[in-house]
Amino acid sequence: MPQYDHCVMDPNTFPVWQAPDHSRKVSPLIGPDSCGANNMATGLWWLAPGHQSEPDIHPDAPEVYFVVAGEGVLELEEERYPVKQGMTVYIPAGVKHQTFNTGTQELCYYFFFSPIPSGPAREQKQQWTQLPDENR
Repeated sequence: MPQYDHCVMDPNTFPVWQAPDHSRKVSPLIGPDSCGANNMATGLWWLAPGHQSEPDIHPDAPEVYFVVAGEGVLELEEERYPVKQGMTVYIPAGVKHQTFNTGTQELCYYFFFSPIPSGPAREQKQQWTQLPDENR
């Protein structure tokens, strides 16, 4: 019987959650519920063209982004940085950040937290909708 099959994941088998205004989507991947990773959380996050995220801050957890697709601007506190496919970003704990999609396609981040931020995830706090498989 395989011992680590729960550790190898296909993102197409995970739920995708959409913000009420349809500007953002998220698909949590690695974490306590999916594979028993109690000290980290990762996933995919998308921002529609012409939209911006809400300002966010994680007082107790740094975050890493890998830009999977698209381009935009990332604001760290009051400083603005262009981001595009292939780039990596480190956001220290306690730093306010916000993303603006300035491109023509969805901006997609693979995000990584360690440790997992305290409190409920945004999709839980704001009652995001789980998308049916065919609308991902």
